[in-house]
Amino acid sequence: RLEANGVSTPELLFYGKTSDGRLAVVTEKVVGSSTFIDVFLKARTRAEQVDLLMRLCREVAGQHIKGLLQKDLHLGNFMIDEKKIHTLDPGTMQFLGRAVGRRTSISQLALLARSLPAEDTESVARLAREYFAARRWSFEKADEAELGKQIRLHTKRIMTKQLRKCVRTSKRKL
Repeated sequence: RLEANGVSTPELLFYGKTSDGRLAVVTEKVVGSSTFIDVFLKARTRAEQVDLLMRLCREVAGQHIKGLLQKDLHLGNFMIDEKKIHTLDPGTMQFLGRAVGRRTSISQLALLARSLPAEDTESVARLAREYFAARRWSFEKADEAELGKQIRLHTKRIMTKQLRKCVRTSKRKL
């Protein structure tokens, strides 16, 4: 479905159950590519990181226009090479059949913006303007406020989830 929507993704070679009953997905190796998160973390400057996020922002905006919604949006769900960004993990995507709405789009943009330090409001604003320009929307004060709200909500949700992982008791037997 990604290919049918013009989204770059590694070619699917196999999906199904292995001989031992496990589910497996095998895709082509995209030569010369790296995971987006690896490239992002190895960037030498904040400016390089922002430029990378701008590219990803345009890609996500294009997917949103086509009605593709990544339900587990994070930098690890993309690969990047010199020419393209490749989308991974289509199992967590929804194919809506219509463009993603403004509020959901802002929520998704907030997930990407969380990759930047909270105090870097200038870069977050640049990212938002890039996304909105790709969607051919104007970036209003209300959108800016909603983006800030969504960044705080996602940060709280993710921190709560991580804290639960740290304090839970294991049920595994040693």
